Amino acid sequence: TQLDKHYVEFFSRDLVNQSGEQSESGANFLGRLHESDKKIELLTNELLDHNYFVFVEEAEHSLLDLAQNEARFTWLFVFVAVMLLVGSFLYQLQYRMHNLKQLNSELEAETDKAERAAKAKSSFLAAMSHELRTPMNGVLGISQLIAEETKEPVTKEHIKVILDSGQHLMTILND
Repeated sequence: TQLDKHYVEFFSRDLVNQSGEQSESGANFLGRLHESDKKIELLTNELLDHNYFVFVEEAEHSLLDLAQNEARFTWLFVFVAVMLLVGSFLYQLQYRMHNLKQLNSELEAETDKAERAAKAKSSFLAAMSHELRTPMNGVLGISQLIAEETKEPVTKEHIKVILDSGQHLMTILND
């Protein structure tokens, strides 16, 4: 403290010498500085008193325990957050797998339905082609006879339409 006082006094004398005059504010500053030094010294002595030293030491241990508990709580919080994240990921995975299985079942059902419809259509056309082919052959045969025997141009045009349409239907039935 004596060394600090000497330094401050030396410093303040240099300020006074530079300005050329000594002001009261400089003296007030030194007075206030000495008062704060005294207050700091009193507070330091009180803190170093045995009763406060024990209090400070206990407070330090309490803060250390609190910090350790906080660290444990933080790790627990992180663990729970990770578990929730993993759980939500697994739930989403299970949910999507369930939806995919359901969509796959629906797709298989629709595919089976379409295959049955295609088979029914094929069976129908196979049965009907015979039933349609026989009369169509009769219509085409008679149309060819009429086309060979007629001399009228209008009738020939009409018979040509009948023959072309009949041939087209026979091509469809034969496929």
